[in-house]
Amino acid sequence: LGVIFSVKQLLHHLQQVLETHEVNWKHILCFVSSLLVYYKAAQPSLRELLSRLLSSAFESYDLENMITAFLLARQGALEGTGLFLSYSDWFKMSFGGSTGYHASSKKSLVFLLKFLSDLVPFEPPLYLKVHILHPPYVPAKHRNLLMEYVTLAKTRLADLK
Repeated sequence: LGVIFSVKQLLHHLQQVLETHEVNWKHILCFVSSLLVYYKAAQPSLRELLSRLLSSAFESYDLENMITAFLLARQGALEGTGLFLSYSDWFKMSFGGSTGYHASSKKSLVFLLKFLSDLVPFEPPLYLKVHILHPPYVPAKHRNLLMEYVTLAKTRLADLK
């Protein structure tokens, strides 16, 4: 496929498949890793795809796009910083500033924090630490929402020791 199609075309086809089919995530994540390893141009194209997925997720509060974006970003991060952003950098870039996807409304902020909270029982410590050390941007008037998440995440980390 890599010989016939450009990286942009492959990621466009990947997005179409993700939107219209049930997928084998093992194959999808292996495919993403292969793209990053074998094509230098894959990183910016994958970042564009992640941006589109997050934009769509927050426009329609679509949990599927949110899950997909996080899975793909985490897979990219597993390939190392030479091939893709670290998870910490991706999370900070996506949610760390006042222009983040979630910063447009309280509803968007609640959507993000509920998503992260729902993941807490299943999250490896690495991701919980990133979310605590580099929390999403939250306006001062909604700081209590973030503190609820941070408390939950810290409790989970304490349970995991």
